[in-house]
Amino acid sequence: MTAEELLERYAAQERDFSNLYLIRLNIGGKYPMGANLSGINLSGANLSESDLRKVNLSGANLSGADLSNCSIEKANLSGANLSGANLKNTLVNESNLSGANLSGASLKNTQIAESNLSGADLTGANLVYTNLTGADLTDANLTNTHFTYAIGANGRIINYNEALN
Repeated sequence: MTAEELLERYAAQERDFSNLYLIRLNIGGKYPMGANLSGINLSGANLSESDLRKVNLSGANLSGADLSNCSIEKANLSGANLSGANLKNTLVNESNLSGANLSGASLKNTQIAESNLSGADLTGANLVYTNLTGADLTDANLTNTHFTYAIGANGRIINYNEALN
């Protein structure tokens, strides 16, 4: 499915795009940035290398999706389900992930600087080598989250699995 087909079907009120094989989806380059995909179901989709800058994915189901090597900067992912998703090597800077479910997600080597993660569930997430500089982690669930060599919200390197305080 192409970006055009996805957005045409979305505009026609279709919302369930479960288990689609979408690779290198480029919404930002073909449509005005800021496409509204709130509430969309892309569970298990392959969106690797996609350009999703400024896209509204609030409340979206991206559980188990492959979002590796993407640009999701300045996007709205508030309340999104990203449990078990692969966000390795992804740019998520200045994004809203408040209340998002990132449990079990892989965010290894991801840039999440200046993002809002308040109230997010990061239980068991892999944040090894992740840049969290300036991120808001207020009330985030960090149970069993792995931070080894991550750059914490305060800008210091975390050299072992420790709390971000």
